[in-house]
Amino acid sequence: MYLKMYVSGLLVAVVPLNYNGLHTPQERVSYLQGTMQVLCEEHEDLLQGPGARPEFLLDRTGETLLIGGQSHRAGSFPN
Repeated sequence: MYLKMYVSGLLVAVVPLNYNGLHTPQERVSYLQGTMQVLCEEHEDLLQGPGARPEFLLDRTGETLLIGGQSHRAGSFPN
């Protein structure tokens, strides 16, 4: 599974996720939140503009996810 970060509709990062050793849903959520925080820090310059905000997508075919306040279907963004 991959976590994709978009800013203003542009793909800025693709990160492979590794859940090995994370046994509980809470551990996985914490790992995912930490990864999103690091991506925001790494791309802070892109988030400075008016209306710029990060959107995240877990890339898993057929799964609909609610991230960043919007519902996205995997693969709905251009690569």
